[in-house]
Amino acid sequence: MLYSSTHTATVGVKGLVLILLSNSYYESFVRPWIALLTVTVVPFTIILLCNVFIIRALFAFRRLRSEQAIVSPSDKVGTSLIHIRRRHTLLFLAKFNFY
Repeated sequence: MLYSSTHTATVGVKGLVLILLSNSYYESFVRPWIALLTVTVVPFTIILLCNVFIIRALFAFRRLRSEQAIVSPSDKVGTSLIHIRRRHTLLFLAKFNFY
């Protein structure tokens, strides 16, 4: 049920909120949107952004590793296969921590 602007002026903002909350309007139109945003859209967005940052970090790490291999192949500090696997494992575990 929609109210006219004169009714809104006499009731006030707090009164209008109470009227909307007590009506079925809230249950039919407002609450589903709040539930959709808090339960679905916000977590999906957070997980999507975290995955994007993880993928960017993996590509940056791969690029750094290939640059180090080209510049100085004898310098093995931090680029051994064990260190690379540990870093990838940690990144993937961080990704699956959000699921």
